Formats: sequence, C-alpha cells, structure tokens
Amino acid sequence: LIVTASASSTSLTSTSAASVSVRESKRALTLDWTVPTAEGAGNIYSGNDFAIAASAANAVDGDIPVISVTPDSVRNAGTYIATASIDDDASERYTLAATTAKKTFSVLPYTIAAPEWGSEMSFVYDGEEHLPSASVQGGGQDGELTFEITGTARNAGNYTATVKLSGEHADNYTITDPDVEFVITPRPVTAVWENATFTYDGRIQYPRVQSVTGTVVGEETVPLAGITYRGTADCVGAGEHTVQALLASGNYMFAQEQTKEFTILQRALTVNAKDAQKEYDGRSYTFTTSDISVEGLADTDVLQQGITAVKAS
Repeated sequence: LIVTASASSTSLTSTSAASVSVRESKRALTLDWTVPTAEGAGNIYSGNDFAIAASAANAVDGDIPVISVTPDSVRNAGTYIATASIDDDASERYTLAATTAKKTFSVLPYTIAAPEWGSEMSFVYDGEEHLPSASVQGGGQDGELTFEITGTARNAGNYTATVKLSGEHADNYTITDPDVEFVITPRPVTAVWENATFTYDGRIQYPRVQSVTGTVVGEETVPLAGITYRGTADCVGAGEHTVQALLASGNYMFAQEQTKEFTILQRALTVNAKDAQKEYDGRSYTFTTSDISVEGLADTDVLQQGITAVKAS
C-alpha cells in the first residue's frame, strides 16, 4: 500500500512527494465448533446423523468467512477428529489458529439394558455342553441386531457366560452387565466295593472300589482313576478295620461317604521244636530260637523270643 501526501492549501507548495509502505498480516481466526456433546445426552448414538460445523468467533465486523469441515457429519459410535479449512475467498484475509483448527469429539454407544437371564444357572455334569439362556431388549432400530451367548462349558467348574452383540451396527451398542456366573457341579456316583478276604501278612491290606454306578454312559471307568483311600496305614494287624474311598475333584463325586468295614484274619503258624532232655529240677525249660522252627511266619516278621516249656499239671 503506497500513500502519497500533497498540500491542500493554495498558499503552500510541495517540492516533493512522500510515500509509506504498510504490510497487512492475515487475521488468525478462532473457531466455535458444533459437535456432539455430553450435554443432554447429545453424543449418544441414535441411528441419525450428527452435523459437524465450525464458525469464526473473531472475524472482522461484517465479514463472514466461509469455514468448511471434514467430516461434516457422523453417525456411528466412535472417536473422531474434525478438521476445518477456510474457503479460497477468505483465505487471503484469514488463517486458522492452530489451537482450534481441529476438534476431537466422540459419539458414545447406545446402552442396552442388562440381559434377562434364564433361571437355570447350575448344571450337573452329564458330558454335554451347557450355557445359560438369555434375552436382550432394546436397540436394533437401524438394522438387524442379533446377540450370542459365549462361554459354553462341559466339565465341572465355575464359569462366566457373556452376551455379545453382532450385526452390522453392533459397535454402536453396549450392554449393561453382559456377564453372568454359572456352575457345572460334579456328577454324584456310588462306589461298589470288591468282596475280598484278608489274612495277616505283615503288610497293609484293604479292599478297593471295583466300580462305580451313576456315571455318564461310556465313562464307567473314568472315576476309578481318581479314587484314593484314607485310613489304610492302620490296616495291617489282624482284626476289624475300616477304610474310606475318596474321589478327587473332577467331573464326579461320591454321593455320600463311602466306607468299607473288613476283617484281617489271624495267620496260622506251625511250630516245630527239637526234642530236649532235662533232669527235673522244678524249673521251666526255655527253647531258644535255634531249638524251634516256625512255618507260616509272614515275610516281614521274625521270631522275637523262644518258647517256654512249663511243668505239666
């Protein structure tokens, strides 16, 4: 811009002209954005488009620069960054302040009420897969919205089932409390004990469970591998004993305590002694271990003392 100065009075004369240079810089615009906001739940997915716009907050009076934004509308749930630009006509006079040239905003998923779960949350192991039933209400006005239940389980234990949405618009929805706990309990079975007889042999002896009843068809022998026994350490000497069968945790459990009473019979021994000769002196005569032999002694036992011969009455 060049400015020329001249005298306006006829009594003055100018002998030279003066010029001044003035450089104008572009005005930095700050923007007012129109985007979905949390106020009044205005940023929750509804199946409709949200308009995105921006306008200059500090343009020169009477000047309305045209601001374009990308994107200018959104619909689906998600986080977005809108970018503003000045149309060519106004770009010679204005630039955008970096602090407001972009705008980050979010559209939140529509919340569907918690699933209505079925009444059956406990199952007994039967070799089949199990999963609770559920129904979901609400949503889907913008197209088909389906749901599935995940978390299928077969073996005894504690599990979590989850309702998950599927379909073209599934990401636009969220479910309140989509999970539920359920359990598969071990199947109760009954022990069938072997009919065994025992004679003392110096070792631990006790009857075993030979089979169980109540199993899933085809799994008749499965529980046998997990059976252990309690009280066996005392099952050595001749007499009455009791042993208990225990079933390790798994898909089966004993319906009630499984115990077995049994008897260990005394072991019959045959004693042979060498003939001995002794003049009567009124005192007993004791055979030493070298004088006697015992047939039928248990392998784990040894003769601890001799046998005493006493005077016949």
